[in-house]
Amino acid sequence: MSCVTFLRRPVVWTVIACAAAVLFLALRPASSALSPVVWTEPSANPLSGVLQSGEAAPDFALPAVEGGTVTLSALRGKPALLAFVTAECPYCQKLNKELEAFELSADQQLVFICAGAEGARKISETYSFTYPVLIDSTGAVSQAYKTPGVPTVYQVDAAGKVVDFVVGWPPAWDFVRGFGRPQPSEGS
Repeated sequence: MSCVTFLRRPVVWTVIACAAAVLFLALRPASSALSPVVWTEPSANPLSGVLQSGEAAPDFALPAVEGGTVTLSALRGKPALLAFVTAECPYCQKLNKELEAFELSADQQLVFICAGAEGARKISETYSFTYPVLIDSTGAVSQAYKTPGVPTVYQVDAAGKVVDFVVGWPPAWDFVRGFGRPQPSEGS
């Protein structure tokens, strides 16, 4: 039997693939072990440092792509969502696409906070938002809110206190859709 005929058999390739997998698993460094992330220390969990419900939301003054400056203190009096996004993040793009057609009631507010002027301009040009897109050029506001990733959406009440937050897609979209809806009481 020739070598070419031998290599045409599917069982041969199955054996070769299994041997390669065994070699890969046996020879890989221990540091690249394929295991789920488990946070054993609270400080190791990136969500352990985020702002918690009831904490005062840090005030900010950021330039808007549309012009002018927006401050959190100017938003007080109405509940607001602060959406931390980037232009490059595919999950932020999905959220932005959904929010493009989303309408809040008159007593609610939504603000986008984007790292970098170019990214903020790109978001503003790509989507026809009626909400302000703010430029966090130094990342100071993202740091003050301790955002663990994007998209992160914080809900701030009319008094300027954090109500809740969510990270990622699709939880961010579900969170936004539920914004302002009356929550069922615990007894019902």
